[in-house]
Amino acid sequence: MASADKSNPQETVVDGDHEEKDQNQTAEQTEPERTEDEKRVRTLTNKARDCRTVVKCEYCDSENHHSALQDDRLSREAQYKETTYQKKVDVQNKCIVICGMNFEGRSSTFLPCPAYMKVSEVRNNLYDTLNEEIITTDIFVRTPDDDQPGLSVNDREFLKIMDSECYRDENGSRTAPLPFKTDRKRLPNNHELVMKRTLSFLASCKKNPLKMEHSISFMEKVFSKGHAEIAPVLKNEEECWYLPIFGVYNPKKPKQKRMVFDSSATFHGQSLNSILLCDPDLTYSLHGVLLRFRKEKIGVTSDIEQMFHSFKIREDHRNFVRFIWFQDNDPTLPLTEYRMCVHLFGNSLSPAVATYCLRRCIQERRDCDPRVYEFVNRNFYVDDGLVSYTEEDEAFEILQSTQTILKEEGNLNFHKFASNSPQVMDKLPPEDRAKD
Repeated sequence: MASADKSNPQETVVDGDHEEKDQNQTAEQTEPERTEDEKRVRTLTNKARDCRTVVKCEYCDSENHHSALQDDRLSREAQYKETTYQKKVDVQNKCIVICGMNFEGRSSTFLPCPAYMKVSEVRNNLYDTLNEEIITTDIFVRTPDDDQPGLSVNDREFLKIMDSECYRDENGSRTAPLPFKTDRKRLPNNHELVMKRTLSFLASCKKNPLKMEHSISFMEKVFSKGHAEIAPVLKNEEECWYLPIFGVYNPKKPKQKRMVFDSSATFHGQSLNSILLCDPDLTYSLHGVLLRFRKEKIGVTSDIEQMFHSFKIREDHRNFVRFIWFQDNDPTLPLTEYRMCVHLFGNSLSPAVATYCLRRCIQERRDCDPRVYEFVNRNFYVDDGLVSYTEEDEAFEILQSTQTILKEEGNLNFHKFASNSPQVMDKLPPEDRAKD
């Protein structure tokens, strides 16, 4: 019995071995034979995964054709015949990427596109005999704007508002709206907050009589030029916004103070800048302006006087730029409410509005010299113009033409000319030359 017990396991093992061999033989017999194309795909894929052999594409003769790698399961034609692999198959193409030693061995599981597309530029014109017109068949047309960044949704909305609502008033000045966001929230009345900040600023000025004198002097220019007006009484539930004021000094001009209206001041989580559109990039880069300025031998610099204040705010938007100051600009009189009539320093959109209005002055001038158009559109950085020319006469002529057009089309004072050419400076009026 013992010998019989020992022999049974041995017979079982032998029988199991025979069963495994029979299964392998059955699998080999049932496996379909691969075609020559499938064998070639297996060979190419193995070489591609090895990342040491260059495989040349039989269609485009490329040795570095970008395509997804594929394992050796089935060829492209076979994949479409087999429904089993329709939902999840590795991408197969005739071209195999050979990447040296950098291939990570990752394959794709997307279905391959059955269409082979070859795109090329066609420069021929077809003639439609039925409609008697020429049909162009250019697929790709190159333009000078190909390398220019496209406009964002915000930029397009800003330009749409400015194109439709910016106009020239009866005095010849450009008037533009405050470009609000379409989905903005209603602003709360922040009069109490601004009153506290104004009193705090005036208290600090009273401690330094020179600061008070500079502040009064600046505001006198604002009122005398019509840049601000007495604010009308608000209607019931009328929306408005008040701007705090503070003064800043230029280190190069310690005797001149500029009053800034704080459009970033928040009240209950909102500010004037927060409800305006984001500042679109309409200004050419300073790097490009400086490079063009250094191109020719005759360089000229210029400036537009108080550029932001040269463009008016639409009247129905002026209650959003109210402020508090002395009545009649007299420190001995009580405080009263004013509102700005022009675009001001402190608004995030003021540079974009000013740049747009400046270019609008040139664009609407039908007899504008192309050189003047080029100067204003490409060689201004906000309110500073920098340009260079080969001849003194050309530089003087363009400056003179630009000054005339900007004055007639927008009441802009184009001045503070400076040049490295004594001949150009001698031709310019003394009052238009830069003092520094």
